[in-house]
Amino acid sequence: KWSVGAQVSPAYNVSRSTHSQTYASNMISSSASNPVEIGGGVSVQLKKGKRWSVQSGIYYSGLGQSSGNSTFSNRNLSASADFATTVGKEYFNAPINIDASSSKMMMNSTAGVIEFGNVPNGLVLGTNLEDKTMALNAVVVSDARFIQNFEYIEVPLYLRYTVLDSKFDIEMLGGFSSNLLVGNETYMESDVGRSLVGNTKDMENMNYSGTLGVGFKYSISRHLSLNVEPRVKYFLNSLNSNSSVTYKPYTIGVFTGLCYEF
Repeated sequence: KWSVGAQVSPAYNVSRSTHSQTYASNMISSSASNPVEIGGGVSVQLKKGKRWSVQSGIYYSGLGQSSGNSTFSNRNLSASADFATTVGKEYFNAPINIDASSSKMMMNSTAGVIEFGNVPNGLVLGTNLEDKTMALNAVVVSDARFIQNFEYIEVPLYLRYTVLDSKFDIEMLGGFSSNLLVGNETYMESDVGRSLVGNTKDMENMNYSGTLGVGFKYSISRHLSLNVEPRVKYFLNSLNSNSSVTYKPYTIGVFTGLCYEF
């Protein structure tokens, strides 16, 4: 039998990353909570025998990486007149590097280097008065959160095994996917709202992932069935090519949709 289906899924991203010591010493930390992304797509399945089947298709999936700032004493820092009144207090900070040749601002995150395309409203910078290179180094002193969004087109190849074959089927599934990067945007959220600030450097255009899951299928009619499939997807290689960053998150999603058999 052949079958075609359509599914949608909320997916939660869990960050996993390692960094070189130098990179990590100037890095904002990831947030405890990341945004939930919505994905989905269409599938094609060929049943081989009574219990085995092969599935492929095309899916859209997203990753959301949220980063927050850590507290730090600002005694040796200066910025605007408003900021000067807070000397000696704790504030939120994130290290910023300014490229001398391009004048672009960059910031280390757990997923890679964020490259700013513009200076967003609400971004306040401070510099170290004792640092002779203060024109090239600064910190974010405004209370802000940075969200990195990555979008992928995924082509999977799964093997499925039917554990229970009845009106209510239970299946095990596993396999691999090729993931093509089609979106890379970074946003800043602050008191003045949310704005696009740039993207993440050195993201790989193609990467590969593995998937494990359980499928529950309820037959609505002879040809039509309802599917619910919890899945875990983990990336096999780092999503960032920077040698100082290894970023290999995994996602947890519940795919729900309809399947038509013929």
